[in-house]
Amino acid sequence: MLVVRLVVFAIAVTLATACGASKKEVTVAREATYTGDAAAIFQVVADTVAAKYELQAADPVARSVTTAPRWYRQDGSYDYREDDTFSREVKDHHPFVQLSYVVMMSAGPPFQIDVSPRVVDRVHWNHTQSFVTPPGPLPGWIQERADELAVEIHRRLRRFETH
Repeated sequence: MLVVRLVVFAIAVTLATACGASKKEVTVAREATYTGDAAAIFQVVADTVAAKYELQAADPVARSVTTAPRWYRQDGSYDYREDDTFSREVKDHHPFVQLSYVVMMSAGPPFQIDVSPRVVDRVHWNHTQSFVTPPGPLPGWIQERADELAVEIHRRLRRFETH
């Protein structure tokens, strides 16, 4: 009986850690402030984002990092095909979402970090593009990924955190 309880506990712990960041972690990450050398803090932010996404731009003067846009299906699965394939599929009524993230470091000190999704929703029935910005109707997986990135940045900036 003890073995069964231990197995159930191990499975529960595995599932809990595999489900991404908790609401508390996300809140702490989004509200955290940091002090220290602005250039060092920005470099940690840029390195953290680059470890997870391809960068389109990293501007230490503007204190912003932008990821390169990537195409995803509506369910959040990454689509790696070339643009001409997208053109054919869009014509065949397959919707896609182009997603990138903009990470901004506030003027400070203290500094705050903001992670915002930038979405171009390819509307398949009329072949138009529309920018959707929070708090617009974003699929849940988009905000979840932004939250996970914010939490990862916070973890790497802990040594600079203001208490």
